[in-house]
Amino acid sequence: DGKKIIEYRKAMSLEKQPKSMVVVGSGAIGVEFAYLYNSIGTEVTIVEYLDRIVPVEDEEVSKALEKNYKKAGIKIMTSSEVTNVDTKGKNCKVTVKTAKGEEQLEAEIVLSAVGVATNITEIGLEDVGVATEKGKILVDDFYKTNVEGVYAIGDIVHGPALAHVASAEGIICVEKIAGENPQPLDYGN
Repeated sequence: DGKKIIEYRKAMSLEKQPKSMVVVGSGAIGVEFAYLYNSIGTEVTIVEYLDRIVPVEDEEVSKALEKNYKKAGIKIMTSSEVTNVDTKGKNCKVTVKTAKGEEQLEAEIVLSAVGVATNITEIGLEDVGVATEKGKILVDDFYKTNVEGVYAIGDIVHGPALAHVASAEGIICVEKIAGENPQPLDYGN
């Protein structure tokens, strides 16, 4: 709704600090905002669908971050799914499905940090024959598609959907187009 259920852009410009917040998703955006709001005194709960926070990182990183976040007072619920958010009333009532059943949380704000959905349909990719898979454009190590002269970077290709990753992809792509010999991006680093 943009008032009680917000996304990261709105989380950067709230007019007042919320007393409590449920963060849905624990990728880079989710854990960064959970940390930020916890550090200024907001009671924060992270709800993650997978079995650990920052699931794209090494397991040791996830465990260390979870330990530090819990020590800081952030409640973490993994292997859990938000099934409903009721925004009627002063606070949001958040229904969370866990392995033990349903749990009800209450928070002033719910931050949806489950990622940004790409939309590559009906933009002409099919007309020119650009190959796609699961809503992403298929590219090689230098972001060239299967169609000569067509390149793609960022959220519309497989890989982490983060601004700094897209910037690095863009640099590699442009260097390759310019005839230089860039190294492919190491996503594991």
